[in-house]
Amino acid sequence: MIDERGLGDTQIAQKLQLGSAAAQATASGERAFGALKAFRENSPGPQLTPEAAATLMAQLQVGSVKSMDKRNALSEARSKFGNFEVQQFNKAFDDDYDPGMYNDMRDAIKSIYLGSAYKELMDGISSGPGTENYKRSTNVINEIGRKKGIPNLSRAFTGRYND
Repeated sequence: MIDERGLGDTQIAQKLQLGSAAAQATASGERAFGALKAFRENSPGPQLTPEAAATLMAQLQVGSVKSMDKRNALSEARSKFGNFEVQQFNKAFDDDYDPGMYNDMRDAIKSIYLGSAYKELMDGISSGPGTENYKRSTNVINEIGRKKGIPNLSRAFTGRYND
């Protein structure tokens, strides 16, 4: 597939991979070329098999969801209990939240990436909240999650809790 600027899917994937690697290197405070190279080799790109890319992308999404869950839980705890030690909260969160759920989430996301309905589901998500396609896609994704014991799986794709 070629986009309007004449870039093929492989070129776009390479640019996204390099941009993602640069962002990871910057976020971690790394400036050396070796760090950028290491992040690039562990970022999704055209050299990865679909299975490997799906695994990596699912793991990245699960990391985002876990951060989102932690922020949401912290906000709820502050509204209920006021100020407290954030370090204690972080430890309690890590102790209370089942890592198995996040592993199951990773596997469910990976199955969506590798599934035949992936493009249709993502087109629905990108149509935006409030549209019928968006609602249909989030419902299908949430149903996949329910079958695997994962509440509100669509948050991994939308960044929203209330879909």
